[in-house]
Amino acid sequence: MKNVPIKKIVSKTALDKMVHWKWNLMLFGILICFVISYFLFQLRIAHITFIKHVVERSKVLAELIKINAKSAVLSQEIIEKIIFIFLNNSAKFVYYLDKIEPFSSQELNEFAGEAGLAGIYIVRENGEIVKGPSNWIDETKINFKQDNYSLSHLSDIHVYYVYNKFEKDINIIVGINSENIEKLLVEISLPYTLKKISNIADIKYVKIESTVSPNKNLLNTSNVSIVDKEGENIAVTRLPFGEKEIVFGLDAQNFFKRINNLWNEFFAFSGVLVFLGAFFSLLLYKYQMSDLNRVQSFEKELARQREDASLGRSAAAISHEIRNPLNAISMGLQRLSFEKNILNENEYDELIDTMLKAVQRTNKIVEEIRSFAMPINPKLNSVDMLSVVNNIITLYRQHCVTQKINISVENKLFSPINADSHMMEQVIENLLKNSIEAQPNGGYIKIIIDSNNTNAVFSIENAGFNLPKLEKENILEPYFTTKVKGSGLGLSIVKKIIQAHNGKIEIDTPHDDVLKISFYIKYLRQLSVDY
Repeated sequence: MKNVPIKKIVSKTALDKMVHWKWNLMLFGILICFVISYFLFQLRIAHITFIKHVVERSKVLAELIKINAKSAVLSQEIIEKIIFIFLNNSAKFVYYLDKIEPFSSQELNEFAGEAGLAGIYIVRENGEIVKGPSNWIDETKINFKQDNYSLSHLSDIHVYYVYNKFEKDINIIVGINSENIEKLLVEISLPYTLKKISNIADIKYVKIESTVSPNKNLLNTSNVSIVDKEGENIAVTRLPFGEKEIVFGLDAQNFFKRINNLWNEFFAFSGVLVFLGAFFSLLLYKYQMSDLNRVQSFEKELARQREDASLGRSAAAISHEIRNPLNAISMGLQRLSFEKNILNENEYDELIDTMLKAVQRTNKIVEEIRSFAMPINPKLNSVDMLSVVNNIITLYRQHCVTQKINISVENKLFSPINADSHMMEQVIENLLKNSIEAQPNGGYIKIIIDSNNTNAVFSIENAGFNLPKLEKENILEPYFTTKVKGSGLGLSIVKKIIQAHNGKIEIDTPHDDVLKISFYIKYLRQLSVDY
């Protein structure tokens, strides 16, 4: 990228900001129109939803009333049938017992109490009348001309009774108290159901009519009429109920209050939106240039601080690593200077060898720094990753045996990759060396060569990882190291090589003390990158 004066960049950015500001005003106007349209749409939806709710609720209540009406009729029939069967069987049993040994009034009274009857009335063939209790029924209310085995109800004295005519002109009447039964029938009756439903919240009334009552219609939608009744808005629905119709009146006050509140909120919100939009647009326009300059100043300062921090860290690491071999060379030269006449041949050779190793170590540090600083241009060719791994393991196998480190290799990749073979050897060697140095007291190294749909996947896993999981990504940063010796560039160079091959590298910690490093590179047949 060519160098562009900062002043020109600022001017161009300010011009862009002004254009953006005009677009912001236009977008703000569009936003207001959208809000208005959306709000009107919501009002319409609220109205339709309310009408639909009224209709659905009325239908449910109408079905409930129909079911209740049918149940009431059926329940009354079943109750009266059960009462008839009970009383008829009781009369037959009384006839049987009286035939064996005639009852006295006191015995009938006791028998009726034990059987749960209101009373028993016997007319024998000789005209004798026996009853118990004595006042349980008024004879004037008994229809002695009614059909045999018929059930009658005396609502004024709350009694159901069955009139039975047996042979030899023996008549037996058996009755049961009907107060609880009458209460039950009332509670399942249609009027009682309508009364209960009318007490439900938001339901003004429920009634059954034969004709439509005239009302002042304010709004007609489908089967719903919203009417004004004594200053109250009521949603009225009419549904068929046999030959008549059932009318529901539901409270619509909350709906109209909600509509009014929505309008008030809309006008208030629109006013606030317009005011805030204008205010913040002007405020944004006023301070955009100062903000831009401030951001650029911060970016420059941050870049300078990052450069200073990186330079300081690299200088500390390099000086620390180079100081040790330089000290060794310095001490060796001093010994040669002061002890050159007393050193024997073996001591002389050993001293020279030590200084040569120090020089080699210094040269290696410089090479690592150079490798990291220089751009990487891989020379691509077909590379068999298994062969590369086996070659590097051969160099370090004895070291692993000495440190009691078990190495296992699992190969699931049978296609070569398009890579620089020397760089791949450097990558594998750095990763393997790092794994060995992390386990001075023994452990394991697990290498897997695998593939997914598009990439070859290489992973190496080892124990001895002693950093917090949150700091695992730091090991790929330049000059980051936890070892006493080392420049901290090994894994950084690995990352740079993988990225130069259009691959990616990942760090994972499957367990607390286990580190897993994986990198992905495309197959030979799929990689077509111009380096």
